[in-house]
Amino acid sequence: MNDDVVMAKLESLDRCVSRIRAKIPRDFAAFTEDLDSQEIIALNLERSVQLCVDTALRILARAGGPSLPGNMGDAFRRMHELEMIDEETASQMVSAVGFRNISVHSYKDVEPEIVWSILKKDLETLNTSRLDN
Repeated sequence: MNDDVVMAKLESLDRCVSRIRAKIPRDFAAFTEDLDSQEIIALNLERSVQLCVDTALRILARAGGPSLPGNMGDAFRRMHELEMIDEETASQMVSAVGFRNISVHSYKDVEPEIVWSILKKDLETLNTSRLDN
C-alpha cells in the first residue's frame, strides 16, 4: 500500500519502539527502581499502540467495505476477518489496546510487572518489519 500517512505512522512507530528498547533496564529490579525509564517506556508504549490503531483505521477506511469498527480493539478484529493480520497478532493488539486504555486513562495504576511482561513477551508485536511480506 502506497500511503504516505500510513508510512509516516509506521516511521513514528519505529521511533517509539527504538526509544523503548533504548530504555529497557538490564533486569526487573533495575526497572522497578528507575521511574524515568518506567515513564518513558509507558508513554512510548501508549504512543505505539495509538499509532497501530490509527494505522489500522486508515487501512480499513481505504479498504472500504462495512462501516468502521466501533472501538479500537475491533479495528484489529476486523483486520483479522479481512485476512490482513493473523489471529495471534489481532489478539495481541486487542490486549495492547487494553493496556493503552488503562495507562492513558489511569483506570488503575499500571503495575511494573505488567509493563515488564510486555517488554519481554510482546514488544515484538510492534515491530513494523513483520509487515514486510
